Amino acid sequence: MRILHIDTELTWRGGENQLRLLLNGLKGTDLENHVALRPGSLAIERLRGLAQQIVLPMRGGFDLFAARQLANYCKSKKIDIIDAHTSNGHAMGLLLRHFCPGTRLVVHRRVDYAPHRGLLNRRKYLSPKVDRYVAISHAIANVLTQYGVPAARLEVVRSAIDPAIYEHIDAVQARRELTQSFGLDFGTMLIGNASALTDQKGYEVLLDAAAILKRQGENFHVFIAGDGPLMSDLECQRQTLGLAHHVTFLGFIKEVPTFLRALDILAVPSHFEGLGTILLDGLAAGLAVAATAVGGIPEVIMPEVTGLLSADGDADGLALNLTRLLHEHDLRKRLNAAGRAHIDAEFSVGAMIAGNLDVYQKLLRS
Repeated sequence: MRILHIDTELTWRGGENQLRLLLNGLKGTDLENHVALRPGSLAIERLRGLAQQIVLPMRGGFDLFAARQLANYCKSKKIDIIDAHTSNGHAMGLLLRHFCPGTRLVVHRRVDYAPHRGLLNRRKYLSPKVDRYVAISHAIANVLTQYGVPAARLEVVRSAIDPAIYEHIDAVQARRELTQSFGLDFGTMLIGNASALTDQKGYEVLLDAAAILKRQGENFHVFIAGDGPLMSDLECQRQTLGLAHHVTFLGFIKEVPTFLRALDILAVPSHFEGLGTILLDGLAAGLAVAATAVGGIPEVIMPEVTGLLSADGDADGLALNLTRLLHEHDLRKRLNAAGRAHIDAEFSVGAMIAGNLDVYQKLLRS
């Protein structure tokens, strides 16, 4: 079985990491994996050795020139299945089905908002040329069903985490290095997150919650790792709220696991989230989690069981949950222990690989 994966992103985010885990897990099978990437993509280096790569400009999803090049590649490599991991990859996959009608098309859907209902979008998302949608959470599957995608063409294969990457990181040493680097006491309670600075992630809510914690006189510091278009706006908000000594923006960092191991609490105030793999990482890193009850997040964070949830945009609610976690050591330990057990049972790499492999095999048998 030969599969061409398409990822059109230039950055490295949760979806690209899931593709890495998938390709790495499929190495021991009889599948032959290929991956189409854009020039300048961070995935070129990070996926090297996991699949045969074809790198070519893909200017949007409906790039006919790129589609013809990929179609020739599919024919020469005898590709059986195209797996689109991004929205533009989805559009490219539909073009490839036109040029290579014998191939099957799988589309991974990682976001929990409904596609727009314009004519072009409806043709794209309801096209019979999409043989299977793979939703990474039940919340996303429900959105697609409500949009009109037949249930028979939907599978849920949840995103995964490999907890082993955290087992050999010394949390005490990671914490010591982080606190010393910024002149903080070792005992300062550390709250953080690592994700792109975009509207989706709700960081403005976290800053408002941090201002409440400051007024309460809490001993804390917030570290935000990541870059994005809202950096300057968030820095201005930090200044306006007087949080210069309580909030630090780290920018893009490579060693996210080490960063997470240094923290006490993961704060995820997202406005929408397909699943939120940072939640899986946070639990695997030993953190207590305060998040918003949106999208697929409640599939990971069950309130008062594996973490604490507040409403979307509710800075007061988030601050209340953070206050509880700052002060209740036993609560932090109990929530994380239950969270670790939950991700081991429901979000393992093995289950994710087996689920995708089952989708591929059923398509070829049908």
